[in-house]
Amino acid sequence: MTSLRERGQIHHKSVKNSSQILPTVGSVVLVKDDLPRGMWRLARLFELGRGKDGMVRAAKVKLASGKI
Repeated sequence: MTSLRERGQIHHKSVKNSSQILPTVGSVVLVKDDLPRGMWRLARLFELGRGKDGMVRAAKVKLASGKI
């Protein structure tokens, strides 16, 4: 039988390091800059680049100004 603490650690082991949401064209994302997090810009995924393994490795984004 596992203790409550052990069960909690099993369920929350890598929550910060992985995401269950896969990027898709049209999704809204944050663009990381050398600014505080509250000032990062929003962009929409325009095109996805996949690696040999089929995972998304690059993306083209469209900013609110229209730049790609």
